[in-house]
Amino acid sequence: MAEEKSQKMLAKTQKVRDLCNLPESETVIQDYYCSYGMSIGGRLYITQNYVIFHCNLPLCLEQIPFRKIADIQKEKNLIGLSNSLLIKTQEKEYSFGSFVHRDETYNLLQHLLKYPPSFIQLDESSHTAQSSITIAPASTTPGDRMSHAGFSDVGYGKQQPARQSVPPDVLSGHWGGQGASGFSASDIVQRKKHLDVDTDLSKQVLRDALEARQMGADTLNELGRQAETIDRIERNVENVHASMDRGERHIRGIESVGGSLKNFFTSDKDVGNRTAYNPVDRRIQLDDKPPENVDLPILLKHSNDFLTPALLRFTEDCVKCVEADPPNRPYKGLSFPYTSFAQFVVRARPQHLDLRFKDPNAPRFRLMSSHIQGIVNELALRCPGGKVLFEPGIRTFQYGSRALCQRAVKVGRDGGGGGMFRAKQKLASNVLSDNVTDQTKAAFDEQDRHLDQLTDVVGDLKVIATGMGTELDRQNQQLEHVTTRVDQANERVFRNNFRVKQLI
Repeated sequence: MAEEKSQKMLAKTQKVRDLCNLPESETVIQDYYCSYGMSIGGRLYITQNYVIFHCNLPLCLEQIPFRKIADIQKEKNLIGLSNSLLIKTQEKEYSFGSFVHRDETYNLLQHLLKYPPSFIQLDESSHTAQSSITIAPASTTPGDRMSHAGFSDVGYGKQQPARQSVPPDVLSGHWGGQGASGFSASDIVQRKKHLDVDTDLSKQVLRDALEARQMGADTLNELGRQAETIDRIERNVENVHASMDRGERHIRGIESVGGSLKNFFTSDKDVGNRTAYNPVDRRIQLDDKPPENVDLPILLKHSNDFLTPALLRFTEDCVKCVEADPPNRPYKGLSFPYTSFAQFVVRARPQHLDLRFKDPNAPRFRLMSSHIQGIVNELALRCPGGKVLFEPGIRTFQYGSRALCQRAVKVGRDGGGGGMFRAKQKLASNVLSDNVTDQTKAAFDEQDRHLDQLTDVVGDLKVIATGMGTELDRQNQQLEHVTTRVDQANERVFRNNFRVKQLI
């Protein structure tokens, strides 16, 4: 069954690649029956980076890159049926109708528009990124990456000339032989050999950051000593109240015979007992762990295969599906302890995942997400005994590494690169030309190390700032309590003074 589905998906993907001359990294995620213009009986193919409509009668091919989409809207057709979508770009508007699953198509397009699919590759030995993250699949042609084999963004009829290859020793454009600069290619190469890399500035910035971190650490120590002082003040205020409890008992005995009898028949062991100061360890504990709750956007796949936006929330002891919009109410029956999972099946349909349980009677939990690598990684780390399976024909990826659990990068289609996870880049010298001297490469590497250290220091500063904020909030609450108790003690002193004056 899985093999058959895989073959069907591969056939659809190959058809779209052949029609639009797309790179091999582009795969069909989903396709829907719809119409466009005068075309009927066409299909809308959705890949990682394109929306493609194809129809044979009449012949029509429309290719819309996600990066050019400005807006997607639901529409009604001329007779009032809610089965149409309007896709707007800066150049043109595309109106597609006759959808059977219009809302599902809309949800999928919005998800891919907001969250471009991406993957990260880690070096297995060092667990550092081998390469920068690439929106998958990336264009193979610089410039306008939407044009392939003579087809423009809007299909047939607008052919563009293929790019001419440029010999490595010839510079075109602004730096060409007729350019305003007047430099030849050899001049540019010579200039590259002697790049001046200023590492003093990165050293100074790093020194300033280290100094700021030390100041933050000193401030934390001072806050700890301040907390101990507040504890002593609070204990002394409570002792003042204890002394006044005993004094009020004596005044009550002097004021009346009834008060004396009450004192006689009640014990005074627990009245006015002063307690010694017991020091509390107020050292501030810094928690540099990521938050327990991790939210990843998904499209929840229902039993009828309909897709709705949701969040997959990883908590300390379970994973749950919650609504995408605030207040993020959890879906009933979609909260699962990590020990309940048996398998995580990455489906042949790209970006789709099935969560299967140890209980054979439990239904599958199905989803689609651009962040499938992050979801599988979290499940692999949190679920004991859970196995990850890849169906035939689907792209495999790394998982089960703490190095992947770095902060998410929120990048849209117009963000230019990026992806779901961010990891450390390779050394800068690895991407420099061979024409650059070893001295320049060493300077670049030194500057790169400074920036890596600076990143770590900035992370420490964030943790320190969070710890300081938490401790200051606690101390403010404690001071409010002390202030209230001091006001109460003042009122009791005033009242007891009046009672003593009445006795004199």
